[in-house]
Amino acid sequence: MGLDGNLEDFPLADVLQLINMGSRTGLLAIARNGQTAQIWFERGQAVHAKVGDMEGEKAVYETFNWREGRFTFDTDAATDLKTIDLDCQNLIMEAVRRLDEWTKLRKAIPTSAHVVTFAAGPGEKAGNITLQAQEWKVLSLVNGELSVLALAKKTNFSELKTTQIVFNLIEAGLLEVRSPDEKPEPPSPEEKAEAKTLREFLKGIAPSADQRMRPAAPPAAKTNVGVLALFINALLDNFDQPNALYNAIKQDKTLGERVAEQAERYPQVEIIEFVEDRVDVERLDREIESLDNLGKKNLIVALAEVKEQIYANAEKQSNKIAASRRYNRVLELLFGPEGAPQDIGLGSILETKTP
Repeated sequence: MGLDGNLEDFPLADVLQLINMGSRTGLLAIARNGQTAQIWFERGQAVHAKVGDMEGEKAVYETFNWREGRFTFDTDAATDLKTIDLDCQNLIMEAVRRLDEWTKLRKAIPTSAHVVTFAAGPGEKAGNITLQAQEWKVLSLVNGELSVLALAKKTNFSELKTTQIVFNLIEAGLLEVRSPDEKPEPPSPEEKAEAKTLREFLKGIAPSADQRMRPAAPPAAKTNVGVLALFINALLDNFDQPNALYNAIKQDKTLGERVAEQAERYPQVEIIEFVEDRVDVERLDREIESLDNLGKKNLIVALAEVKEQIYANAEKQSNKIAASRRYNRVLELLFGPEGAPQDIGLGSILETKTP
C-alpha cells in the first residue's frame, strides 16, 4: 500500500485508520515547514513516534495539531524502539479528544505565545474558588510578562496542561491574556490598587504549604482495570467527606448496586468483589488474568460507566464546579500534579472534568 499526499486533503486520523485497517508495517513521515514527524507501524499498530524532542504518544498528539504537511509511507522502514503502548484505535481517539480540547481552549487563548496577566479584579465567579496545587503553581508565576508557553516551561507542565489551567483561571475571573504584540499601558493608580486587592485575595485562597508539597501516592494497582477501580474507590471516599467549602455528597446507590446493574451487558463484572462497598482492588488484579483481552476491555467499559454515574450524581447533589474540582483532586492525589492516566491507556476514561 503506497501512501503519498497532503494533510490538507487527507487528515492524519484517516491516514492512521488506513494503515491500521490494512495491518501495514512501515514508517509514516510527515514534513511541514522544515519539521518532520515520524510514526513507525508494525502490522497496523503504531509502535514508535518522534517529532522534535518528543517521542511516543506525545509525538503523535503533537502531530495531530498539524493542519498541513506532506506525508509518505515507507514499507521498507522498521524500528526496534517501542514508545507507544496504546493500540492504534485508542491512540486515534485520544488524539482526536485532545484536538477537540485544543479547539475549545483556543477560543479563549488563541496561541501559546499570548501573555498571561491578572484580571483587573476577581470576578463574581472567583467568590467560590479553591485553588489546587497545580493552579497555584501557575498563578504564582504570573507577572504580566510570561506567555503560556513560558509558564509551561517554568512549571514543567505540558503545553496542553498549562493552557487548561490558564483557561480555568480565566473562567474563574482571575486571569486574562493579551497578544504578544500588544504593548500594555502603564497601570493607573486605580489599577495598582486593584492589583494589590487581587494579590491579597489570592493569598486567601492559596493552598497550604503542606497541600502544595505533599507527594502524591502512586496507584496501588497492577493493571489498568485495577487503577480504574482504585480511582472509583478514591472518588467515593472523597465525595463521602466534606471538602473545604463543599458538603459531603450522598450517593443514591451503593457501589455494589451500580456494578451489579452492569452484569447483564458485561458479565465480566461478576469477578469483582467488595470490602465495605469498595472494590477489592488486590483481588481484582489477580482475577483479571482469567479474562481474555475482550473481557478486560468490557470490564473497563463497565467500570467507566459506573464512574460516570457516580460523577453525574455528584453534579446533581452539588454543582458542576464542586464536582469537577473534587474529581480533579482525586486525579492529582493518585497521579500527581502532572499525572498522566493516558500513559497507562486510561486517558479518555479518566480525563479531567472541567465545568
